[in-house]
Amino acid sequence: MKHDSHAKLAALAAIVFAFSAHAHHGTAGRYESELLEISGTVVSLMFINPHALLAVEVPDEQGNPVRWMAEFNNPPLMAEQGWHKNILKPGDRVTIIGLPLRNGAPGIRLSRGANGARVIMTETGEEIFREEPPN
Repeated sequence: MKHDSHAKLAALAAIVFAFSAHAHHGTAGRYESELLEISGTVVSLMFINPHALLAVEVPDEQGNPVRWMAEFNNPPLMAEQGWHKNILKPGDRVTIIGLPLRNGAPGIRLSRGANGARVIMTETGEEIFREEPPN
């Protein structure tokens, strides 16, 4: 019984390690090179490693909601840019400009390398995030 518990724990650890290693990968070839603009309603902002994520519902051509995931830099870097986990609330309307996934899935990159990426509060026009090339 004890051996079985250790085996299950080891298997779980291997899965978690494999997932985290897979999750933090290079971006070469994953994203389009042209910026895309989307507008929608915030579902959630997740300050998690290795990248903060913003879930936004964006209406498709027929008006049906599609959940997009925007990938930011890591939380410590976002904090240096003035962001915190409560900067956006569910229901906020945002316009996001970033690099869309090449495979057509509803994902958009706002992290390093997505130069010119922005997040704008739709109702006020206030720009709350901009990704600039390094100096």
